[in-house]
Amino acid sequence: MSIYSVMDSQATLVRGSIGRDAESGVTQTFNKTIWTNKWCSYQEKSTTVLDLYGQRQTLTRSMLYFAEDPKAEVNDLVTVTDRTGSTYKLLVRGTSQPIGRGRQWELEVERVRAPS
Repeated sequence: MSIYSVMDSQATLVRGSIGRDAESGVTQTFNKTIWTNKWCSYQEKSTTVLDLYGQRQTLTRSMLYFAEDPKAEVNDLVTVTDRTGSTYKLLVRGTSQPIGRGRQWELEVERVRAPS
């Protein structure tokens, strides 16, 4: 059985750059594509509901599993499309780590949903 048989999602990694807007505020644009269509497995790990300044926000910590090192950096943006066609935008929250005798790589990501 191939390791790719459990990888049922495809991901795209984009790296952001930080700049300034007209009012000297900080902006971040994700404009440098590192790789596309890499097979992965997306697994949600935990969910936290926050009430900040009257806005309710849900933070979902998740893990992405790859068959090779994704070479992602903290604050990169990963777009994952699962087998049902659902698309998720995820921020990288840690560096990739080898697991399972180095046959898989684990990457911690966070999905931030819009305030309701």
